[in-house]
Amino acid sequence: MEEPTQAIQTLKQLKGLSNINILENEDREKIAKLEKPNNLGVLACLKRKFVLCAVHNSNFRGPAGDIVFETEDGVVFPAVPFPELENSGRKNVMSSSPSEKAHDFLAKKYNINTANGEATLLIGFDI
Repeated sequence: MEEPTQAIQTLKQLKGLSNINILENEDREKIAKLEKPNNLGVLACLKRKFVLCAVHNSNFRGPAGDIVFETEDGVVFPAVPFPELENSGRKNVMSSSPSEKAHDFLAKKYNINTANGEATLLIGFDI
């Protein structure tokens, strides 16, 4: 099985994740323009060879690292590890939650219903 199909199969097994899509270059460029400059995690994810968008709900596990840092310049949102994909030759695996404008773009593009508090999550990795 080829990447990222293999990664998607792994993600489908995780409780609380759904609607997993591969982001094409045009979507990545759009998100980069919409994203806030302090969301370093999303900007880092977009630089990976593969970027997946998933929807998570409250049944998904908690973050595998800090999701916000306070710096002298203000609040920064870093990339967060995503241990479930750290195998099978994958490297630089990271995740991050997009800001509202990028989330809204993804929700419209992939027909994501967030009426029950679901949120989008980007997962990036290299091979």
